[in-house]
Amino acid sequence: MLLTALLTSVLIAPQGNPDSGAVAFGQACLDATCDAVVLNVAAHPDDEAARTMVMMRHAYGARTVTLYTTCGGGGQNAVGREIGSRLASIRIRETLAAARHSGTSVQWLGFADFGYSKTRAETVEFWGGEKELRGRMDAAVDRVQPDIVFTNHGLARGHGHHRASAWAIREACKERGLPLFERVFAGDARIAFDPKVVDPIRGSTYAKQAHDGWREHRTQGPWSAHDPTRVRPDRWAAVNAASKRLGATVVDRFPSVFDSPAFLAELAKRKRDPYELRLELAAFADDRSRSDHIRAARVLLPELRAIHAELADDSAKTRLARRIEALERVVVIGAGITFEARLQDRNVSRGDAAKVLATLQGADVATVRCNGGAAATTKRGVAECAFEVPRELPTGDPAARLTETVRVPVRAEFELDGLPFAVERSVEVRLGPGLRASWPRDAVFVPAGRTWERVVSLEVESFGADAASQEIRFRAPEGVAVESIPARIELTRDEPRARVFVRMRGDGSTAQRFVLRATVGDAVPALLDVQPIDVEAAQDLRVALVRGPDDTVERFLDDLGITYAVLDESALAVAELADYTTLFLDIRAYHHRPDLANHRERILEFCRGGGRVLTCYHKPGEWNERKGKPLLAPFGLHVGRQRVSEEDAAVELIRPEHALLTKPHRITLADFDGWVQERGLNFPDKWDPEWERLLRMHDEGEKPLEAGLLSAPFGTGSYVYCSLALYRQLRVGHRGVARFVLNLCTP
Repeated sequence: MLLTALLTSVLIAPQGNPDSGAVAFGQACLDATCDAVVLNVAAHPDDEAARTMVMMRHAYGARTVTLYTTCGGGGQNAVGREIGSRLASIRIRETLAAARHSGTSVQWLGFADFGYSKTRAETVEFWGGEKELRGRMDAAVDRVQPDIVFTNHGLARGHGHHRASAWAIREACKERGLPLFERVFAGDARIAFDPKVVDPIRGSTYAKQAHDGWREHRTQGPWSAHDPTRVRPDRWAAVNAASKRLGATVVDRFPSVFDSPAFLAELAKRKRDPYELRLELAAFADDRSRSDHIRAARVLLPELRAIHAELADDSAKTRLARRIEALERVVVIGAGITFEARLQDRNVSRGDAAKVLATLQGADVATVRCNGGAAATTKRGVAECAFEVPRELPTGDPAARLTETVRVPVRAEFELDGLPFAVERSVEVRLGPGLRASWPRDAVFVPAGRTWERVVSLEVESFGADAASQEIRFRAPEGVAVESIPARIELTRDEPRARVFVRMRGDGSTAQRFVLRATVGDAVPALLDVQPIDVEAAQDLRVALVRGPDDTVERFLDDLGITYAVLDESALAVAELADYTTLFLDIRAYHHRPDLANHRERILEFCRGGGRVLTCYHKPGEWNERKGKPLLAPFGLHVGRQRVSEEDAAVELIRPEHALLTKPHRITLADFDGWVQERGLNFPDKWDPEWERLLRMHDEGEKPLEAGLLSAPFGTGSYVYCSLALYRQLRVGHRGVARFVLNLCTP
């Protein structure tokens, strides 16, 4: 009774194939022909070798695992405002969704994604040193027990996270004699896989399946439509001696249970010809009838189960278990048995009992166990069982820690024609602390030395089954009055979430940064940074904002009481731009708003007539001129991939008396202290001489970059292009950046 139990005990995410139907049956038959495991090592979500892993799983029947070094929280978000741990939680779910297209299971090493790194040394140091990195990588490899390893990363190219991951898996494979292959785009390749081939089980190419998985990584877009004419083979270079021995026919030389002396000895005891047994298992890849496959699986199962019980070699037992598990699926899926399980309440308070409703169709009598607990017998195909959820999230599982979700196995045991079987599914349980309050933002700016009022939202969530009526309490310094609307909240099982509005009033006596604490019931207090700031904004400053994926600038303008309007597509088409002093094109706006191309002349006319156009950073493919996508700037400006990733990189003011650096605030080097994650990214690499360079900066050991802030007069107005990561600094309430952004907005 090994069905799915082996997978869920070894792998974190479920295999991505359907649980029933023709596709699942075909995959089960294919899996019976192979017991190899293939590992793919990737630094971040979407770094996976998706095409090759799809082929390993769907073309050859190998079990596939992708191991991610980080959860991807340090990158950009192409579709929303979440960054950091909130973005990591989203990317975990995107990765699991992508893995379902390839049938690949997912594991995580759990190292921090601290943003772009240019060297392996910096990454390894940030991750706790070589010993820590090797320790986690070695443990994962030993847990997965792969037969072959692939990675897109190398030691001498790309992101420092990529290089560190490549180094760690190289060392692990070298020590264990495992064949390792690295992706190559030019030069000699030891092996290659052509993903243009059509999968006979699913009716689509392996390349299309991989592309469908990549598109699940929505926060890392944009993703273009699948173009089969541009698909090229995946080419892999041998890294170590073990991989060089495999040669170009790697899939024909997968290790197998038939390579085990212990297994062959058991066959000899039973006078079973190993060659004949190998042929019988290989026949599950043949084009024979469904009933013939089921009949053959029923015959083989008792024999292989008996051998498995006698095997003393752990490796051979594990390999044979994979074949048995596949044959069990052939029988169960062939019999039309379906098993589903769901939680009565998806959110459960830590330590409480959770009820599961399980439905089994196609088997008369079965027992159902939740998380290995007491058995419940199905009645008319339905069983109810309960289990106590953990009081703490698993410390060794970064995905569970970030998403607050654990997968709990639900197992049904039954008989078919006298043979015992078990099927296992899992339910997602989101564990919370009973009650939780949280602010949807990290910091709020308020004016220093003046009275002020702000309204912010507070989100409250209940993880308990019972209704909760709670008072909301606040703690703020003297001179700040706080009230919530409403003062109490009512949460129920049907409505476990609520949002309240919090009004803060300050009398101007508080000049230092403080923390507003909000407490609901016995929940951990929610903390909001409040940053009083002495800034000067011109009375006539009026900003027209074209947003990208992020709303940080909008919140910042609102905090400081600056008049602004957000221009959606229809508003931009009819707005009288002359009513504004500044047109603010936020980060990656041109990607999210392709309609900007239609308004290029209006934008430049606004600038020519005395307005300020401020554009924040874009990726090259989002900004650079091409057919159908005109340049939005008045002079040539080509965006590259250069960046300054050290947040404390030295900054030089090239023209310290320029209006952008003096009006209304004099910007000094002190305004660049205390930045987070990075200085800037996607710096322009070519620009016309009309552009003035205002800032110079560089990472250690690199040449200075002078295009982080460019300005050009145009008519009676000015056009500014800024590649600095301003929104990350505004998110955390950085005073110097707040002053700097006001300068950029002020004509």
